[in-house]
Amino acid sequence: SPALAPVIGGLLTELAGWRWIMFGLSAVALAAIAPVLRRLPQAAPAPAGRPRMAEGYGRLLRNRRFLAAATAMTFSSGALYVFLGSAPFLLEGVYRMTPRETGLCLLLVACASIAGTRLVGRAQRHVDPLMLGTGMGLAAMAALSALSGAGNPPLALLLGPIVLLGAAAGFTGPSAIAHILASERSLEGTATSLAGAVQM
Repeated sequence: SPALAPVIGGLLTELAGWRWIMFGLSAVALAAIAPVLRRLPQAAPAPAGRPRMAEGYGRLLRNRRFLAAATAMTFSSGALYVFLGSAPFLLEGVYRMTPRETGLCLLLVACASIAGTRLVGRAQRHVDPLMLGTGMGLAAMAALSALSGAGNPPLALLLGPIVLLGAAAGFTGPSAIAHILASERSLEGTATSLAGAVQM
């Protein structure tokens, strides 16, 4: 859905205006409610001896492995979302692209992110994918910083580091979650929810 959403949104914007994106999202959300309510099991009671939430958060916030992985995931996705949030203004305002063309550019970035997630398993045989993804993200940000000082670079030159940033997020996300899950035994759910909250 993240790959197709910008393309569909661009088409809806061109055909009917941006407000139809909200109507479309509402229709999809309503259509998703029924199967989720039917298939989602009731939550099991918490096991005895589990630490209280504040204690669990305290343990996680003192855990270096959790902090490193959550920080890498937060900055990786944050850098990508800064671009994605500003992309319509940049691509349509500066590069004079249509909403449909903007959606296709964002599809390219989403495909790079999907490719990154698909390559994590292969990469981990040779290198820590979290370190690789973080390095890729830093390289993309350095390239974008250099390009920003040069005015408005050609679109292909701008999209190269952005696609690399998408791939970096693809590497970083799943590998960071693996580190987060393994950081504190018996606090896996608390760790992922805290990392997700920090990421947002």
